[in-house]
Amino acid sequence: MMQPVFHAATLLLLIAVLSSPPALSERGRKKVVHVSEDESGAVVVQTAPGKVVTHRGGTIILPCRYHYDVSAHDPAEIRLKWTKVMDLMSFLDVFVAMGKERRAFGSYRGRTALQEDGAGDASLIIRNVTLQDYGRYECEVTDELEDDTGMVKLDLEGVIFPYHPRLGRYTLNFHEAQEVCLAQDGILASYDQLHKAWLEGMDWCNAGWLEDGSVQYPISRPRDECGRKDTPVGVRTYGYRHKDDERYDAFCFTSNLNGKVYFLKTDHKLSYPEALQACKKNGAKVAKVGQLYAAWKIQLLDKCEAGWVEDGSIRYPIVNPRARCGGQEPGVRNLGFPDKKYKLFGVYCYKKGREGSPKKASEGSPKKGREGSPKKGREEPGKGRPLQV
Repeated sequence: MMQPVFHAATLLLLIAVLSSPPALSERGRKKVVHVSEDESGAVVVQTAPGKVVTHRGGTIILPCRYHYDVSAHDPAEIRLKWTKVMDLMSFLDVFVAMGKERRAFGSYRGRTALQEDGAGDASLIIRNVTLQDYGRYECEVTDELEDDTGMVKLDLEGVIFPYHPRLGRYTLNFHEAQEVCLAQDGILASYDQLHKAWLEGMDWCNAGWLEDGSVQYPISRPRDECGRKDTPVGVRTYGYRHKDDERYDAFCFTSNLNGKVYFLKTDHKLSYPEALQACKKNGAKVAKVGQLYAAWKIQLLDKCEAGWVEDGSIRYPIVNPRARCGGQEPGVRNLGFPDKKYKLFGVYCYKKGREGSPKKASEGSPKKGREGSPKKGREEPGKGRPLQV
């Protein structure tokens, strides 16, 4: 761990006090102490307050600028590093640059580059944003022993959907909850995402896992069967539970679709195996639960027709509630898991959009030309000589 040296004429700013031996893997790397010196050739990092917002498949810029004494520092010796905060003590390497050398890590390879809009710009461009990109990122600028950091939160537009499998409610441990969300085109939701959904009126009487290992549920209308009628509204919590032994439902999160969900018109109702074949003949696949929720929330799919979805459940999306379509609230209705062979329904299919088709530009997208070939003398993300991280 780097030890700060105090001088009478120098004011030292302690940025973080988390340290541990260096780790070998990209994931699980531990934080070290950061110190920057004021009025003595300091490196100072500035990031935009709040958060930046995009959607799955979009392009976003994580803003970060730094200032330093040019006379005291060689620009070629400045190291820029982006990491994703996984938890309080764990970071995931994303991108590092020093001089003309560049290196991206893991799933960020081929999708990240520095914006480099003038001197001192360390902003990171992320293209084809994924659900897993959601979270907090740290921008670190280092020159020898001096460094400073800034934090940027990347948020995604999307929708939360509560989920339990055919086995029934409260059958998933934490790891199984992660798997079922991924299988249905989602990820485990964060507390912030669940809280936002509650603010928008979400009310769900079954507790579910969140991505941090806690178990919570949102209540907008208190009632006796959901923890007593006289308790206040809010996101109620069971706290952090044992990830292997305890079992609950899951709160999943999904975002924008690169494609379309639609109710397939057929001349007769279908069993589940027939539904699979019908979508396939139509050049599509049976829609996953997360895809149906995204189509309902983002594409405003409204269909008062019950149909098969990929997990073998029967659901239908309602944007404009009416009496004959299951109640007074908008949402995705769930009729459960019927027998796949003998019960007959319609089917919701998902057809992926064309690769390379034009996409709506997201907020903060770089100007035309910046996403193309790298500038002369600049290496593409993920290529070039390995850099020390």
